[in-house]
Amino acid sequence: STSLGEPFKLSFVNDVLDVHISPSSSILAAWEKPGKDSENNWVNNVSLYNLKTYTKIGDYLATSQQNWKPQFTSDEKYLVNFTSKAQTQLNVYEVPSDFGDLNLNKKPCASLVSPTTISTYQISPGQNPSIAIFIPEKNSKPASVKIYQINKNLNFNSPISFKTFFKAERCILKWNILGTALLA
Repeated sequence: STSLGEPFKLSFVNDVLDVHISPSSSILAAWEKPGKDSENNWVNNVSLYNLKTYTKIGDYLATSQQNWKPQFTSDEKYLVNFTSKAQTQLNVYEVPSDFGDLNLNKKPCASLVSPTTISTYQISPGQNPSIAIFIPEKNSKPASVKIYQINKNLNFNSPISFKTFFKAERCILKWNILGTALLA
């Protein structure tokens, strides 16, 4: 609700099936039923709203309800999401300090690119954020969990830690509250 006690309404959003709120409750992400325009092109169906000004600050395309949610660092300085075309690339965007216009259709600050599909990912909590990714087993190549540090250089050339597994198709990634240990 607003400071005046009036409910906040997203009356201009249709067919919302899922929502997600950033760690400090500054941004609301809403996933709408995917659709196409008159020229048969997919239209952006994830909308981001500033919960302090109640304005839309960005949008992007996520045709699948699986892994659609953007993830934020604990300080909400960075937002990470999959590209709309495939789950082989995670894009990192810097969030404006005023939570203003967040153009997710522009070139990201950095990208984490995998040669094969990233099944799931999870950003760690804490002051030194990392991102863990899971790549399932495929064509006799073992599955793997890799951890990359999200630092000021945003360089994802090599993981700071990794582990391979055989016979692994799915994985749940859980960080401890400090973001110093990962359970996969």
